[in-house]
Amino acid sequence: MMVYAWLTATFISRTNFGTMKFQDSLLGWVSKGSSAAHYVKTRPPNRQPWSLESIRWMKRCLRDCYKHHATCAKLRQLLPVHQPPKYLIDLESAGDGRICIVDTKGVQEDNLHFSILSYSWGSGQTSKTTPGNLKQRLIGFPFTDLPLTIQDAMTVTQALGLRYLWVDAICIQQDSDRQLFQQQLDAVLGLYAQATVVISAACADHSDAGFLKPRNQHYHQYDLGLTILDNGQRLDSRITLLERGFKKQREPVDTRIWTLQERNNAFCSFRFESEQVLWQCQETTCADGEVDMLPPYPDAYNAPTFDGSIFPSMLSTISARYYEGNLRKYLEHVSDFSKRQYTYFDNRLDAFALSASSMAKNMG
Repeated sequence: MMVYAWLTATFISRTNFGTMKFQDSLLGWVSKGSSAAHYVKTRPPNRQPWSLESIRWMKRCLRDCYKHHATCAKLRQLLPVHQPPKYLIDLESAGDGRICIVDTKGVQEDNLHFSILSYSWGSGQTSKTTPGNLKQRLIGFPFTDLPLTIQDAMTVTQALGLRYLWVDAICIQQDSDRQLFQQQLDAVLGLYAQATVVISAACADHSDAGFLKPRNQHYHQYDLGLTILDNGQRLDSRITLLERGFKKQREPVDTRIWTLQERNNAFCSFRFESEQVLWQCQETTCADGEVDMLPPYPDAYNAPTFDGSIFPSMLSTISARYYEGNLRKYLEHVSDFSKRQYTYFDNRLDAFALSASSMAKNMG
């Protein structure tokens, strides 16, 4: 089978015979109901990250990872055992538009499946749990008291069939004494690998921005004729070419100091980006759209991950084989970290100390 298109510009499209990519290219797509859909697999950008179809896709990604991914199953066995988080947001116990945080000592271990929100606080976080309001939050409080980004994470968590959610501002006592805060902080990185899934509010630049609203990115689109020849049969259809009408930027979550190690230590995650939702686990990566086929490609913005950083039992093998690669990634990691934003200077040191301790294990 061959696909021919009379175009005035190079384009990229996923077809039955592979993906074609060109620098400074356009994305060629057809709709799901198009007569050419059997041949051209590329689909238009998904502007509704919280449509019923999107929810079904996310549930399928998570289910397939836990039921069918041999690599993920093997690596989960290698994860170190961590203490569960001290507190979790319980999305079911209070009811009537109210939620509460629960002490996990009262939750059976078999039922302790939770998601984690990775997000940018922005200029401030007004809904923190402190020693002064902890007692009330254990009893219950309106979920509308929480900023929109956290509310959206609650929505995603429940849609995925999970009862519990961990959010740093809510589940770590803020403004507590330094020793207690440090104890809670030391356990944080292990939680991201332990979580059922990490929800990254990548496109939200502050805690009240939310990340489930329709996408309004502007694209230039060009509709052209497409002729497909398959075993002597001719099919005349249409193809749409797309290019960004804006400059691709780093996602807000990738500009903050804390979120770097959160992403590197997440076993599996959904990233709600400006143009797509990206699923990542140890075996596969996929998205609800194909706009990442357009340059600049994701590698231009992704922070380097440390091979095996969350799998200590593999460190001796990994360090011996990939020492030079890990050293390069370490230097890239430090460079990236130094460019990231922070609210308090002490937080910058705390965040890097956590990240550095993990990286040091890989350096032998």
